[in-house]
Amino acid sequence: MEEEIELNESDEDFGNSILSEFENSTDESHRHLCIAIRSTSKVIKKHNLPSSPVVYLAFAISSLELISNGTHPLLDDLTNPLLDNLTNLGIDIDNLLFNVFLTLLYLVIVKVPVAVVRKTRDSSSELLVTIIVSPSISEIAVISH
Repeated sequence: MEEEIELNESDEDFGNSILSEFENSTDESHRHLCIAIRSTSKVIKKHNLPSSPVVYLAFAISSLELISNGTHPLLDDLTNPLLDNLTNLGIDIDNLLFNVFLTLLYLVIVKVPVAVVRKTRDSSSELLVTIIVSPSISEIAVISH
């Protein structure tokens, strides 16, 4: 019998903690991360899930899976003018999303109980290998994480 994972293992609002750390930064990658966190938070609230690290971990993993399969998570939640601006600036949306969700994974995994990380280890490891060898992700995105 599989042990259930507790979604609300802490009172920490992970999204707000990341926003408070990065929202005043002028670094472009931090601004992209904050946009993704805000959009992710909307999705989490829409589904009445807690804003816990475990939920953000699951969202980051599933988002990376979607990106690696050619689907873009959060695009319904991001405004079209923003996407148009990014595309017009020559920004590769796949690379941007890979970078944002790898950063989110990097930030959240240390906040999740070890038992949860162990339960997701096999699928997460396979996903990370797929991402690393993906032709649509830049070397910079992989190296920086």
